[in-house]
Amino acid sequence: MKKIILFLIFFSLTLEAFGASLYVTDSFEVTLRTGMGTKHKILGMVPSGEKLEVLEYGDQWTKVKRSNGIEGYILTRFLMDEEPNFKKFSSLTLKFEALSLENEKNKEELKALREENSELKRDLNSVGKDFQDLNGKYKKLKEESSNYLKLKKEFEEKAKLLEEKNIATAELKSKLMERNVKIFLAGASVLLLGFIIGMSTKKKKRGLY
Repeated sequence: MKKIILFLIFFSLTLEAFGASLYVTDSFEVTLRTGMGTKHKILGMVPSGEKLEVLEYGDQWTKVKRSNGIEGYILTRFLMDEEPNFKKFSSLTLKFEALSLENEKNKEELKALREENSELKRDLNSVGKDFQDLNGKYKKLKEESSNYLKLKKEFEEKAKLLEEKNIATAELKSKLMERNVKIFLAGASVLLLGFIIGMSTKKKKRGLY
């Protein structure tokens, strides 16, 4: 019964290990053989850091599969469940270099953005100054336009009034001329009548003598 329990425990551990991934330990190469033991044929040398697929996990020998599809056995003590430190270091080094490049790129972009921001500020100040000048000219033009319209209205009113005065003056001159003619004719009539009366009076006097 005890043997059966131990077998079940070993079998469960084997199932858990099946399909997992392990790595060859740091800084050397290990042999991949056709079977469990050094008497079996060597299929190749597996370098440190290579990722292997576990097919059968064992205490001394583990059956693995390489990325090229070759299957074989490797000593379990040369396997580890994490990436070797040098692989981690290489990965971190690559990440550091990538981050450094990205940081330099960000610095360049930041510099360009600052220069663009400064240029935009200069343009904004220039546009603001132009706007103030235009606003002043607009106010002046508006004021002059207002004065112009006011003067135009006054001129039109004065011109209309002058025209009315000219018409009234012309009518007055006409009436005055008519009146003068009437006075002249009346005066002439008086003189003529006086002359006629005078002549008549002289004739009568002569007749008396």
